[in-house]
Amino acid sequence: MLRERCGLRASVYVDVEEKVAMFLLVVGHGLKMRLLRGTYKRSLGTISTHFSAVLRAILSMHGEFIKLPDANVQPPDDYKWKWFGDALGALDGCHVDVSVPVASQGW
Repeated sequence: MLRERCGLRASVYVDVEEKVAMFLLVVGHGLKMRLLRGTYKRSLGTISTHFSAVLRAILSMHGEFIKLPDANVQPPDDYKWKWFGDALGALDGCHVDVSVPVASQGW
């Protein structure tokens, strides 16, 4: 999909699969790009460039994968939902690890 729909292409030295693998290691496993430098034998600039290319490709498909909630649908009468009255998205047991910078925290 990233090749066909988003135009993600291999560069001279890095295949699409390698770009996506680096992206997934950073996003999915929380690895630092510095650690990938040793694993993939690439510079931080190269890793950052390919990470950004994959991210742009994925974000360009947002319309196919992200469905905004319908305002007409009422949340279920479940005790879990009372805490999420203004929340958007699904409450399906999937937890997303989020780290908010101190400067952005509303203390």
